[in-house]
Amino acid sequence: MERRQLLAATAAATAVGLAGCSKPEPTVESVTAEDELMGSTEITVTVQNSGAAGEVDIVIKTYDDQDTVLDEFTRQIAMKEGERREETFNVEINDEASRIDAEASAGYI
Repeated sequence: MERRQLLAATAAATAVGLAGCSKPEPTVESVTAEDELMGSTEITVTVQNSGAAGEVDIVIKTYDDQDTVLDEFTRQIAMKEGERREETFNVEINDEASRIDAEASAGYI
């Protein structure tokens, strides 16, 4: 009987420990640029967090016609569980940029 109690206690402690390991699961839903991709530009990224609350890194990259990365802009934000948010970047973009892309990932402090 003591062995069963020990196993039950160990399983419960493991479950509690794993619950603390949850992290955000962000995905980028959309990326829009207010102006042309040159000079001062406002870029809005919509991020959905389907995981736990925590820090999320958003990275915007601009590319030229040969898919070379020209610019990279990063921001870390705190997101709540299940939160959907629009995050706006005001950035200075290289004149040779032809497209933008964004990604979001669980941040690490």
